[in-house]
Amino acid sequence: KFINMLNEFWGEYDLSNMEIIFNVDKETLNEINSKLYYGTEHNGEPEETDEIIINLNGYKIIYRLRE
Repeated sequence: KFINMLNEFWGEYDLSNMEIIFNVDKETLNEINSKLYYGTEHNGEPEETDEIIINLNGYKIIYRLRE
C-alpha cells in the first residue's frame, strides 16, 4: 500500500536514488525479519540483524534498529 501511495503522488518523478528509512525498535525489526525469512519458506531461524533493506518496484526501503 505504501509503494502504491508513492507511485500515485510522486510517480512522475525519478525517485530511484531515494531511500526510505524507518527507525524501529528491536521487537519490530525482529518481527519484520521473521516475516520476511519465513515468507520465503526457509527452515531454521533468521539471523539477527540491525538493518533490513528491501528493494521494491525501484524503491529502497530500509528498516534500521533505533539506537
